[in-house]
Amino acid sequence: MIKISFQIQSDRLKIVRKVDKYTIMDFIYKLSNESWDSIFHGNYVNIMFNSFLNIYLIIFYSSFPPIRTKRRNNKSNWITLGIKTSCKFKRELFLLCRNRNNPELKQYYNTYCKILANIIKEAKRITYNKRIFKSNNKSKTTWNIINELLGKQQSTNDI
Repeated sequence: MIKISFQIQSDRLKIVRKVDKYTIMDFIYKLSNESWDSIFHGNYVNIMFNSFLNIYLIIFYSSFPPIRTKRRNNKSNWITLGIKTSCKFKRELFLLCRNRNNPELKQYYNTYCKILANIIKEAKRITYNKRIFKSNNKSKTTWNIINELLGKQQSTNDI
């Protein structure tokens, strides 16, 4: 299912439109069964366009209903601008390797992936070590980090 965001209600909730193969088929079906006669009987282009747009939007809104979803907390302190840039470059390299049959390029891509993985691992280690070092209750902080990594708990303030 594809989620198209169109309005943010709060920090924790977001409203998206439900787009999957069933809603797309419903949309196509409704468009094909629509009588477009009211659009072609107008004399002015603006009026014809507005009629078309109104019909189209009514069908769109009825086919793709809004749903509420929880917003994920994706604030990872270890993700730096350099890591984001490197991941973007890695993606570009992947696309190049996929489209070309160049063994040197594939070797470079594999080496780049290994180096980037080590950098990410080290960035995470440094961030979590800093967090544990700064906390007053190191055991609790350690378990909070473990639970976050396992997806069992949201990030909390370490006391």
